[in-house]
Formats: sequence, structure tokens, C-alpha cells
Amino acid sequence: MTDIHHVTPITPNAALIDVCTGRDLLVSMYRPDQLATVLEIGRLIITDHGNFSTWIAAMKAAREWSEENVPSATYFKWLEPFIWRPNVKAIMPDIPGAPSQINDGQLLDWPFPVEKGMPVYHMDGPIARFGRLLEKYPRVCMGWIGDPKKEPVGCDAYWRRVEEIERELGLDVWQQTHMLRGVAVAFDRPFRRSRRQQPRPKRPSLRQPHGRVARRQVARASFLRRQAGEKA
Repeated sequence: MTDIHHVTPITPNAALIDVCTGRDLLVSMYRPDQLATVLEIGRLIITDHGNFSTWIAAMKAAREWSEENVPSATYFKWLEPFIWRPNVKAIMPDIPGAPSQINDGQLLDWPFPVEKGMPVYHMDGPIARFGRLLEKYPRVCMGWIGDPKKEPVGCDAYWRRVEEIERELGLDVWQQTHMLRGVAVAFDRPFRRSRRQQPRPKRPSLRQPHGRVARRQVARASFLRRQAGEKA
């Protein structure tokens, strides 16, 4: 089963309502602009604490980053009013680039039921840790750790790691996995995925040299197929 969570904000607000009503959405505390609308129109909703976004912003600005930039307690307080809705789950806080042991410690502070939280497994971490998270949590997020420009999701190194995970944990592992920023591999494994969407003009279909459909073309084709299904 393929679930793609559209990452907000999607502007203008009228476009969000028109395109994404009844669809799966992701809203970050880093950009909570459309939270009220997302809660009103979304089917399945995932929230994010924003650590990765603030970490990337700090790197681009050549500033030092600390987990104190987005305190977990602030995130938990933000979640409290709506995390109890049956269609809402939350990505649990983690520290980008930190060892697995430190991020495991972060999970101990989670104040909500286990089924409401989605921990993050970074693909450079021990595969055994991924297995442990899958045993405890109904859904686990997986994040690729390559340079987005040099080694994006879907590159050869990414697929080598995917195959290593499959050899150790089996092929059924992906049904329980939410692939962060995974639209580039949308139809290669049965992941749950997040994707960013902005209204774009129609573009001709192109393929990358390795034969997989390029990220924007996959997103556009998926959107058009859904529209056709709704009109049928």
C-alpha cells in the first residue's frame, strides 16, 4: 500500500484545500502555518518537530546547532491539544547526526502512548537498531543520510543500504516503514512517504540515467492519476 504525505505549507491556502482535502498530510512545528487547516481537511496526519529543518538552516548559515534549538518539551506542549485525534501521529524528537545511543535516550522522554509516536532510524545506524524499533513501534520513520545534492534518496549507495536491510530484516519490513523524503523511490518499495508539493506547470516525462523516474515527474504523474480517478 502506498501512502504519500504531502508536506505543508502548500500555498496559497486555497490550493491546499482544493488539492489535499481528504489526503495524507505532514505539518512541522518549524512551519505550522497551516496546522488548523490540516487538522480540518487531512485524512492521516503526521507532525514533525523540526529538528532536521533547523539543523539544515544552521549548516547553511555556518552556525552551530544544538538540540536546545527545538526543545522536546516545546514540541510536546505543541502536540498536546491535537495528538489525541485518532488520525494524528507524531515523529518523535531525535538529534541529527547523533549516535544511536543518544537518540534512543531521546525516545525515553516521549510522554504520549507508544502508538502515537514514530521514531526515526537514520540509515547509517546499526540495522539491529532498526529491527528493535520495528518491534516496539507500529510505524518507524527511516531517513537517508547522504548529501541531498551528491547522494540523494534513490542513489546507488541508498539502494545498497536498502538491500543490506532487506537481507537482515526481510522484505516485509517496508510495510511498517515511513520513508522520509521518499517520493523519488515512490514505486520501488511499499513505503509510506512524505513529499513536498507546490503547484507546478506540466512537464514532459524524463528518466534519470539509472532508469528510475525523476522525483518531480513521479510526483506530477501521481497527482494527475489521482485527479483522473476522482473525476471518473
